[in-house]
Amino acid sequence: MLLDRVAEYAASTARRLGLRTARVFVGLRYSFVAVEGPLGVEAGVAYMPTEDLAPTSTPLEEEPGPENIAALLSSPNPIWKSVGVAYANAVSQYAMWRAGELRGFRIAGRRILDAVPQLSQGRCGVAVVVGHMPPLVERLRGVCREVLVLERNPRLRFGKGVYPDTAAPRIVPLGEVVVITGAALVNDTFDSVVELARGAELRIAVGPTAALHPSLFAEVGVDYVASLRVVDVGAVERTLMWGGGRWSIDRYCEDYVAELRSGEELR
Repeated sequence: MLLDRVAEYAASTARRLGLRTARVFVGLRYSFVAVEGPLGVEAGVAYMPTEDLAPTSTPLEEEPGPENIAALLSSPNPIWKSVGVAYANAVSQYAMWRAGELRGFRIAGRRILDAVPQLSQGRCGVAVVVGHMPPLVERLRGVCREVLVLERNPRLRFGKGVYPDTAAPRIVPLGEVVVITGAALVNDTFDSVVELARGAELRIAVGPTAALHPSLFAEVGVDYVASLRVVDVGAVERTLMWGGGRWSIDRYCEDYVAELRSGEELR
C-alpha cells in the first residue's frame, strides 16, 4: 500500500537529513507536526477524522519519528495514522523546499484549474471528487460537464450529486478526471480509489493532507498533486490548536501544483 512506501521514505529521509521532531499536537480538525534540521524548520498537517474516533482510539504514546512511523501509518487508530501522515508530510516538505529534492516532478502553478490543461481549457467531461470540498467542487462545475462527489462523513454529505463513499465502485470509474482528497490517506482508502480510477484521463491528489513528496504519488499513478507548504509555522500551529481548519490557515501557507510523469524525472 502507498502508506507502507511512505513510511519507508519518511524514515530514511529523516535519518539522512538529520531531522528531529520539534512539535506535535492533535487538533480538532488537523494534526500538526514540525520537524527541524540543519537547514531550518518545516511543518506538515493531516486531516483528523473525528467521525472515525472510537473508545479504542487511544492517544499517542510517543512523538513520531523514524523508529515508529511504520507503526503509526499502519495502525487502525485514526489518531496515530493522522499524526503519522502529518509527520511524513513535514519530512517531505523539508526534503522539497529545504534540501531542494525536486526530482520526479515539476511545479506547474499554484491553482489546479490554471495548472492542469484539461481544466484550464474547459476540456473536462465527468469529474469525480472523492471528499466533499465545496469551493473546489463549485469551481469544477464551472468547467466540467458533470461533477459527482463522494463523501465519507455524513455531516458533509450535502448538495447536488453528493453520494456516500460506499458508492465508490459505481461512481469512480465514471470519472474522466478523478480528484482525491489527501484525507483518503488517513482513512486508508487512497489505494482503492486510485485503482478504481485506472481508466481516468487524470488522477489528482489534493489538499493539505496530500503534502507528501510528489514522487510518492507518481508511483501509484497520480498525475498531479495540489497541496500546500506551511510558510508561517507558528501561525499555522496556533490557528489549528485554537480550532481552525483548512481555510483558516490559508493565508499562512503557499499553494502549489506538482505535475508528475511516472518514469520520468522532471525539474
